[in-house]
Amino acid sequence: MWEAFTVFRRKESRVKERKKAIEKFANKGSLKGHLLTIFAILFTYRISLYIHFLQDLNPNYV
Repeated sequence: MWEAFTVFRRKESRVKERKKAIEKFANKGSLKGHLLTIFAILFTYRISLYIHFLQDLNPNYV
């Protein structure tokens, strides 16, 4: 009986730890943060394309 109880407690604590880890990960990688990262990448890519376009127009530029 006591062994079964300690196994149950151990499982319960593991579940709690897992929940905490998932919540921590979810808070870290929030949707807002991911969207900001994606927009930053797209924006810098767009700027590099624009610079290449300007170089094509005027090779002395940049």
